[in-house]
Amino acid sequence: MALDAYSLCPCGSGKKVKFCCSRNLIQELDKVQRALEGKQRVAALGQLNQLLKKNPQLPCLLHLKAVIQISRDELDDARETIDCLLKAAPKNPASLALGAELTLLEDKVTEAVSQVQLALEHLEEDMPVELFGALVSTGRALLQTGDLLGARGHLMFANAASQGANEELASLVAGLHRDPKIPLLLRDGLDPLPCPEDVAWEGEFAAAIRCWSRGRWRLAVEQLSSLDDKVPQQREVLKNLAIARGYLGDLPATIAAWRRVADLESLELDERLEAEALAQLLDVETNREQLDEIRLIWDITDASQLSERLLSDDQLTRIPFDPPDGETEDGPPPRHVFGLLDRSLPKSGVDLTRETVPNMVGVAYLFGKETDREARIEFVTVKDDGFAAASDLLESKLGEEKGSDRSQETVGSVSAIRQALSWNWRMPDDTPRDVQQTLMAEQRREMMFQKWPTTPLSILDDKTPRDVTGDASYQVRLLAAVLLLELAAEQNHWELDFNELRRDLDLPEAGVLDLEGLKLEELSIVRICRLPFADLSEEQLLASLQLAATRQASRAARHAGLELIRRDNFENTGELDKAQVYGMLANFSGNSDQAVEYLHLARDAAVAAEDSPATWLLNELSLRIVRRESELAQQIFEQIRARHLEEPGVSENLYRILESYGMLPQGNPGMPNPAGLATPVTAPPAQAETSQTLWTPDADSATPDSSQKPKESKLWVPGMD
Repeated sequence: MALDAYSLCPCGSGKKVKFCCSRNLIQELDKVQRALEGKQRVAALGQLNQLLKKNPQLPCLLHLKAVIQISRDELDDARETIDCLLKAAPKNPASLALGAELTLLEDKVTEAVSQVQLALEHLEEDMPVELFGALVSTGRALLQTGDLLGARGHLMFANAASQGANEELASLVAGLHRDPKIPLLLRDGLDPLPCPEDVAWEGEFAAAIRCWSRGRWRLAVEQLSSLDDKVPQQREVLKNLAIARGYLGDLPATIAAWRRVADLESLELDERLEAEALAQLLDVETNREQLDEIRLIWDITDASQLSERLLSDDQLTRIPFDPPDGETEDGPPPRHVFGLLDRSLPKSGVDLTRETVPNMVGVAYLFGKETDREARIEFVTVKDDGFAAASDLLESKLGEEKGSDRSQETVGSVSAIRQALSWNWRMPDDTPRDVQQTLMAEQRREMMFQKWPTTPLSILDDKTPRDVTGDASYQVRLLAAVLLLELAAEQNHWELDFNELRRDLDLPEAGVLDLEGLKLEELSIVRICRLPFADLSEEQLLASLQLAATRQASRAARHAGLELIRRDNFENTGELDKAQVYGMLANFSGNSDQAVEYLHLARDAAVAAEDSPATWLLNELSLRIVRRESELAQQIFEQIRARHLEEPGVSENLYRILESYGMLPQGNPGMPNPAGLATPVTAPPAQAETSQTLWTPDADSATPDSSQKPKESKLWVPGMD
């Protein structure tokens, strides 16, 4: 597009060329723009350098030059150019945003947040594309560091600025509210609280909120802090301070702010403990005691012979993995990956007990000989009380093939409490599903209700929950810790009554809420599950179900969904029908047998309403594959193919399911007979829920990979996955 006097100036000021810094260079800049449109960046850069000899401080020239340099990954040169640009146009939001983008490329996320704030503070009219891009980039960078609160603030503001027009961004923002891998507390709405009525400081509060609404959170914090000095201990001021500090990515200040809310004795106990729980979730000190994760390495004289012996050893279980094509940066992939068990795998799991089920204590990677390296075995495990026994056990398995003495290196760290409350069982393949579920339920109960209360916690000054039972000074902290356990159990769909633990620790129970005076729109997401659902109006029930389902709050969604089914009144539910409610209940069920039942009810409800049951058949197909019920999976597949394949979206979703489980014949893009429903190639050994896996914002793939360096959790609570 040709540049003319009525085009926007390339400096990003938002002004027309005839009223801005480029008004005397229209023809010259048009040539630069045409070169860029033709992807002739070097030529454009040369033209700009010639123009800058005569106009060294012209923002439009410096801005274009910096953009080209960044696109060519010439970051040092771009920094020099942007420094000149910011001297020439220190209040230009586009220039400041461009500086923030470069700062992110330099891995200085905190500094980039400040630059984005400065750009927003100088923004007077429409948001330039550079600032929108910097908001999104900063949000993504914060997300990469595990700062979910800061990421949400930036991404939600950018999404609002685009009015949802950017589909990718809108999807990302929605995911931050509903991703079940994110702790529920961090999926709650964190909008500013309104000002209390009839207070003398309403004007100052409103001024802070006006800054907030324009993304100027730094100014909002300054104004709220000033207000806090004048009228201390105000709920709305303190909570808004905590939220705004979180949006700014200032983790220590955010934690301190939420703890001030937790200390506010005028608040209801629920609100105080939720604030403390959020602080604990964010605070690395919550799990400050760390254990090293160690990689032990032995050279091997004969990898093939050792491989044969390890494959037949009943204390080593082979872990399926998909090796990459060819060599990686670290060389060829391992030949085999094994899980080392603390005891022999029983021949049968029919009579299995918790005392006889093996636990995986580490992962071994067997590598063949390379051009410049001997064959070797690498063993990754945690240096806890069982470290010596685990390493000696594997070394004893190496036999005559063991070459050099072992070497070791630290590859990461894990929280000590995380390790203490984690397990990774390997059950025999014939273990009945009901036995698996019973043993897992017993193990969870043991860990949560027996072991956790006797574990020292840093948030209790390194005392155990039992040590502080009855001590009022620890009540809020202990209640918050129990709440995090409860939310972790919900996240994993575990059926445990944590009021039993509260009673055992002499804590107030989390009972059913009283509807009188309760404002549902202000209720936190973690308390919705405590509503008296049978007493809610139709409108309240639908609202609670919608919020719970949107936030993936499984307990609340289950309660609301079951009550809606009990009432059997779908006349005023809009597009929501009975089949969809049953499908949602299946999704939130922690028991696969129960999930199958709900899917059957969803299918029957769809048929009764003369709708297609294909959606629920597809869901059941996926579940049957996971459960390794090959005959039933085959029957469902045939039913879908025979009756529903021509319906919109069915063939695409069926293909996607089969592809995800590795069941499509190689090189056949059509809709084939599934290649072996009995053995999905990406599935682990046939076990259901036999381990406790812990979620972190920067979690590595679940597939063992010796090239991946383990990363420590930033937001971990026991039981979370």
